[in-house]
Amino acid sequence: MEEWLRQLHQWYDFWLYGLDNGALDEPAVDIEQADFTWRQQSTWPAPGTRRLTLRLNADGGLSPLPGRPAGRTLHDAGRTLRAEQLVADPGTAHPHRLAWTTAPLRSDLRVNGAPEMSVRASLDGTSPYTTALFVDYGTATRAIAGTVQDTSRLVCYGEGVPGDTGCAYRTKHRTETTDFKIVTRGWLDVRDRDSAARPSPVVEGREYRLRWAMQPQDYVVEKGHRLGVVLISTDHDYTLRHPPGTRMTVRTGLSSVTLPVAPPAGS
Repeated sequence: MEEWLRQLHQWYDFWLYGLDNGALDEPAVDIEQADFTWRQQSTWPAPGTRRLTLRLNADGGLSPLPGRPAGRTLHDAGRTLRAEQLVADPGTAHPHRLAWTTAPLRSDLRVNGAPEMSVRASLDGTSPYTTALFVDYGTATRAIAGTVQDTSRLVCYGEGVPGDTGCAYRTKHRTETTDFKIVTRGWLDVRDRDSAARPSPVVEGREYRLRWAMQPQDYVVEKGHRLGVVLISTDHDYTLRHPPGTRMTVRTGLSSVTLPVAPPAGS
């Protein structure tokens, strides 16, 4: 919190008051890591980042080698299930999601940037959405949504005004031991597959090449864990919720995810 406030005020002082305070000399990128420490980068993604493309194959595997093309189908859960429910137990067939995983990793893998999806798919129904979830499968103690106040640490960031004392208690991340974590996610309204400015009609049952990016992230998937990609239609917490039942068919072997894989931090 303190570091964020320091930089916030530094930028306000530079741009609003014209103070020569070195704001533009700061590192281009500051990243809070999983252990809650901070790391700096000169660029985003990190220098040396390479692109790793993994195919979504018919056997449910993620592999650099394409498998035989085949169709796999899901039926949209609409407003009935959240993403966290849909990504659990990826090895079991589920009518409302399609899941792919790698074998256990032989070494840590650091994602630094925005994973990109390229999917050959058709939709039949009312929901126009395709949602991709990038998942770390493996038991670990992780930061989860939400924070808790540390009432022993009061941080003041400015003069008080009515309704705002200018101070706040420091917050701490909540942690929990879980079997998986949704690392990042991304969405596409299929009507915007060609342009975000001009929607295109969707013909039910017709296959389209769909490309979209997930939210950028810096994250290390640990050795022994598995990478996972889960496709759903409606994302309960992030998209509009159409009535359930839309059918999405994905052409495996012709669909893939491309990961920005960076060198280990500090290398």
